[in-house]
Amino acid sequence: MKIKRKARKFTEFKKDFTLSATELFMFFLWRAFSIKFIIFMCLLQFISFIHGIKDCIIGKMVL
Repeated sequence: MKIKRKARKFTEFKKDFTLSATELFMFFLWRAFSIKFIIFMCLLQFISFIHGIKDCIIGKMVL
């Protein structure tokens, strides 16, 4: 009887643990994705900024 209860407790614990591990993984994945997304957006802004400067320089050279 005691062994059965312990086994059930263990399976419940295992279920909770796998759930929390999955949640943790998803959280880390989301964090990593959001950070990469922010960096990506900053890079895009920076690239467009450089292109703007380049266009200005080329425009001044042409003029």
